[in-house]
Amino acid sequence: MKEVPPRTPPQELLAFAGIHISQREIWIPASVGVSWKGSGGTFFAKEGSPNLIDLKANWYDDEHSRGFFFAAGAFLLMGLALGPVMWFNHPLFIIINGLHTPETDMLWLAFTTLGDGFLLVIFLGAFLLVNPRVALFGIMLLLLSSLLIHIIKICFPVFRPVVVLDTVHVVGPILRSGSFPSGHSAAAMSAGLTLAKFSSTRGASAGAILIAVLIGVSRIFVGAHFPADVLGGMMCATLMFITLDRFIWPGIRERVPAKPLFSSPAFRRVFYLEVFASLYAVSLYSYHSSELPWVGAFAAFMVLVFLAVGYVKSSSGPC
Repeated sequence: MKEVPPRTPPQELLAFAGIHISQREIWIPASVGVSWKGSGGTFFAKEGSPNLIDLKANWYDDEHSRGFFFAAGAFLLMGLALGPVMWFNHPLFIIINGLHTPETDMLWLAFTTLGDGFLLVIFLGAFLLVNPRVALFGIMLLLLSSLLIHIIKICFPVFRPVVVLDTVHVVGPILRSGSFPSGHSAAAMSAGLTLAKFSSTRGASAGAILIAVLIGVSRIFVGAHFPADVLGGMMCATLMFITLDRFIWPGIRERVPAKPLFSSPAFRRVFYLEVFASLYAVSLYSYHSSELPWVGAFAAFMVLVFLAVGYVKSSSGPC
């Protein structure tokens, strides 16, 4: 039996007589016996019978399995922590919210601004010029998380810290209802999980999750949410990530191009919609809806710059 080394490129596999390779399949004739070892498992083609190995049907997709198992483990840990956090909800809030200075107030308010759902939509939308799958997956996850958050808020109304406690250090707008769960935390974790799923390095994945956690924690520092609200929001995003990644995304993944296609009219329309949304965020939305307007406007402006540079590059040559 011949053995194919791990990560063997297709051109070397063609050296095995009679093996035909396509993007999706490897056809091994009856006269050849091959064992293939890859990151998703080991496959054996026995001598004496034709064998067709469907790569996408049989192999674990690294992108898919890594994101799913990480999210499932994180959801379990957060679920175990939710009980103690709820038990000490008010004392934890008082301690964290009390750690403030004028400098840190602006820092945490900047973080909380970046957790705005609309700003995260245009941020993820910018990935149209890198990998449209990232943009679609991220925006779908944001929408699913937002839907779950609003259903819970309506069914289980909870007052904000400023109503429940006597003394609360508030930075930014004063909010009184809809405390559990935190929408900003859910939106930030949705974006973080999306970037972690598609990232090529563990460092970048960890960085995305860390920023998402900081955005969630910022909601306690600015006096908008209790710790349990933040944890609940992250759990909602993680649950929706598992649902999307496991049950919805596999059915539509191959229909979405992995690279930008400006030759497609549908892609151009989506791109122009992204540009319009970014312009709206820079000119109006950030100044009326962001906790720290200049941070929101600057973030949207940087997205516009990225879109402009990407469009110019695509116009100068094929994508």
